[in-house]
Amino acid sequence: MIRITSVEVLDGFRVRLGFTDETVGDVDLKPYLRGPVFEPLVRDRQLFKSVRVDPECQTIVWPNGADMDPDVLYDLTRPAHQRVHHILEHYEAQTDHDATAEDEAARQDAGNTWIEVPVDLVPEVRALIAKRRGR
Repeated sequence: MIRITSVEVLDGFRVRLGFTDETVGDVDLKPYLRGPVFEPLVRDRQLFKSVRVDPECQTIVWPNGADMDPDVLYDLTRPAHQRVHHILEHYEAQTDHDATAEDEAARQDAGNTWIEVPVDLVPEVRALIAKRRGR
């Protein structure tokens, strides 16, 4: 498991993260700072800047109790095309049963199937889907 070893606050809501595999990457957290626990970080720059790495959880945390999944953060540091391939590999490797179970657990609605894709990846996902349909 890859975990976070360091965090440095950059401009805006960007952070530079160091990981246990010795990679370093920058992430703009602004699109992910939604909901009751994250909104105070947007309103209070000093609170946002108080981010640190929790040595036990090995992820970034804030004094108000907010934290973020290190696997998601690691994925966000990768180039868009790698992220798209990672998402597609995950879903292509699933059986229909596994995919349905995952979707049901996420949505509690067996009539729909969905995946959440960051907006910046949508064009690449569409292009890859079109390419795969053409094979």
